[in-house]
Amino acid sequence: MKVGIRLRTAAMGVALLGSLTVGAAPVAAATQTATIPQSFSGSTDPAVQFNVQGVCDLCVDDAIANLFNSSSGAWGFGADAGASVTSLAYASSTSTAVTYDDSLLRQGQTLSATDVLTTSGGTITAKGTFTGHYGFYHDTGSGFVADGSLTAFNKAFTLTFACGMPLPGDPPASCTSGLTSENIVSLDVFDVVTNYITIDFSVGFRLDVSLSNAGVATVRQSIVTGGGSTQNAPLTFAGTSPSSVSDAVHFSCTEPAGNAVSYAFTNTGYGASTSIGSMIEIDVTAKLWQRLPFPAPDFVLTDLYGPAAVATTDTPTAPVSMPISAPDGSISLGTLAKNNVPPVVDAGPTPYAGNQGSAIQFDGSASSSVCGFPTLRWDFSDGGVAFGAKPFHTFTGSGTYSGQLTATDATGLVSTTTFSINVANLPPVVDAGPGTTSAWGRLVAFNGSAVDPGSDDQATLTYS
Repeated sequence: MKVGIRLRTAAMGVALLGSLTVGAAPVAAATQTATIPQSFSGSTDPAVQFNVQGVCDLCVDDAIANLFNSSSGAWGFGADAGASVTSLAYASSTSTAVTYDDSLLRQGQTLSATDVLTTSGGTITAKGTFTGHYGFYHDTGSGFVADGSLTAFNKAFTLTFACGMPLPGDPPASCTSGLTSENIVSLDVFDVVTNYITIDFSVGFRLDVSLSNAGVATVRQSIVTGGGSTQNAPLTFAGTSPSSVSDAVHFSCTEPAGNAVSYAFTNTGYGASTSIGSMIEIDVTAKLWQRLPFPAPDFVLTDLYGPAAVATTDTPTAPVSMPISAPDGSISLGTLAKNNVPPVVDAGPTPYAGNQGSAIQFDGSASSSVCGFPTLRWDFSDGGVAFGAKPFHTFTGSGTYSGQLTATDATGLVSTTTFSINVANLPPVVDAGPGTTSAWGRLVAFNGSAVDPGSDDQATLTYS
């Protein structure tokens, strides 16, 4: 018995829109520069004291002193002096010029900024007190000892001097106050009618401060007013002053267009280490005067000593802890513009090919957008719809089909493209059924079937 099958094929075609490309008018680059000033400061109580002690034998005429005291031996003027530094403060300033192209101040774009930091001088301010004792010393053969009680002194001091802010490419800063002198007392002593001695006692002091060459570290913050998050990035200014750092700031398409954008430095610190040292000395001027009858003026009979240092102590620098930082600084970059770059839509290797009744996979993964991967919608000419980068779709009939892929980014910009699919026709699967028997002259029952892979095709069974 011969079985024949006839199929009806539906070839379908839908004319769709061609590829749609949304163009954006180019925006002329406009370079802008804004400046972030920052004032650096640091302070500490170094809790250090520098001391010196000495006796000036030549400052007192022994003959006059022995006459005055009815004694013998050598006489001198002596002192112990200390400089206690109770406060050390540093101040300096920088300015950072931020240069950028404001045409990139837009959703989905990356703004490439150049930050140039320039240091500007610096100042050390040290405060403390001079303390100690002074008086006359007598040596009767066993060395000088204080003759009676000594007089105590206590005087505050403030030293201010320049000290730069070296970056890693600069040499370390060695700063000094220079030698200063604090007058403690002026005395007229050992007055024996015709002669007397004047002694001027002062403390000479020099403070030395060193700063290592270190970088300026900060955290850059980019904030869109009303936006979802703050973008942070660490920046370090090294090299020499002026020091340049490149900074890339990306603006998400989810940030609200039309709002102000700020650019700020926070947690800014200068990593230099600090050391201080000093030189302290006892300075004395001693003169022997001749007194004449009035109205003749007194005159200096001889310079007993000085002006010169009786004793000097030089202390090398030693480290102290003094963190140096700056408060936050910020500028406004302008207003964030709306994205104007449409997505790139790519429907993959068109034409696609497959068989009727079998799922065909499509590939739009080459699509892209400055706002991240776009949303993809696939419209097929058989009325079907699919979504995503690699969807499947099954055609129930054979023939050539068309389709349109639509890409939509996060800001609503749209691009489309078309594609085609060749769907092959497959023969039906035929089953004549089991063998059967019947008596002569009786009806014979047959149970044949045919199944076509495409549900749109119809199958006809013919028995011969």
